[in-house]
Amino acid sequence: MRAWLPSVLHSRVFFSQFIRQNTQFTKRSFLHAIDFINLRLIRIKSDMKKRIFENPLIKDRVMLVESSNETGGAYTLIEVELQPGGGNQLHYHKCFTEKFTAIKGELCIDLAGRQLRLQPGEFAEAPADCLHRFYNPGERSIIFRVKLTPGHEMFEHGLAIAYGLAKDGRFNKRGNPKSLDHMALILSLTDTGVPGLFSFIQPIMKWRARKAIKKGMHHELINRYCK
Repeated sequence: MRAWLPSVLHSRVFFSQFIRQNTQFTKRSFLHAIDFINLRLIRIKSDMKKRIFENPLIKDRVMLVESSNETGGAYTLIEVELQPGGGNQLHYHKCFTEKFTAIKGELCIDLAGRQLRLQPGEFAEAPADCLHRFYNPGERSIIFRVKLTPGHEMFEHGLAIAYGLAKDGRFNKRGNPKSLDHMALILSLTDTGVPGLFSFIQPIMKWRARKAIKKGMHHELINRYCK
């Protein structure tokens, strides 16, 4: 029981931060926060030993610069090298904000219906619940950093798992996991929501994620791709 105490305390800190950051604290937000705490309670106690991940489908290479564990839960910092034509789909997070800072080349971000073009040194922030995506329409690779506040250890694990599965050929050409259980688990770990028709099946995906956790799938994937 004592081994879980740090996780419980960290979750309580996160929960208070979550309430303060969301002025409109709805029932859905409360349930989402409870889901996050449940994920923290079942997590494996392990530091992220793998620090660099590559996804051949969205054409990026990610380095974990500072983990949530290393910053005491204050933030997670990653650096992304994105190839021409690379990028991700519109999505949102509920538990943290993301600050995008361009390091090399022009970073394009769709943020709350606006298209931003960030030059080196410029940044943009995606608050919780804000639709956003990043991409590189240029002809050269770009580098940028993403800071998650507060830190999110499960996001780090979900990222490593997703990129590991993609590299192993377990994603389809559209950039999604071939297994619905893998997709559900990754969405839950990374606190990712997707707009449109997919939003109607999110309750089902949450149910599948909980079922996958009970089966021990998260243990298997973390051991394979995070250590």
